Amino acid sequence: MFQAAIVTLPKISSSSSIPQTSVSSSSSSSSISSGSDDINWLISRESSGNPNAVNGSYKGIGQLSEAAYETYLGMTWDQVKGNYQLQLKAMQAYISARYASVSAAISFWQQNGWY
Repeated sequence: MFQAAIVTLPKISSSSSIPQTSVSSSSSSSSISSGSDDINWLISRESSGNPNAVNGSYKGIGQLSEAAYETYLGMTWDQVKGNYQLQLKAMQAYISARYASVSAAISFWQQNGWY
């Protein structure tokens, strides 16, 4: 039986404008049960929660481009590198602008392996 590791990531502030719903992962037998877990599902797949993660030109917990940090935060990668909370804010803004909801971003990720 698949044994899921439990990782505790910072909670999203209640002032978040991204609607969040429960989803189930189709790739494992575990289920995602709370709103903050939804975005954590994406974070765990993109960067394992590492705010210093770099994969080519994609960086941070949400694996965003440097241009995305500038667009959604008005900050450079050097300013947000290692800062989980700022990266989370940028990720939430990116998801809201592109997908309208975390659940829609997850659905896209499940179909494409990226979001």
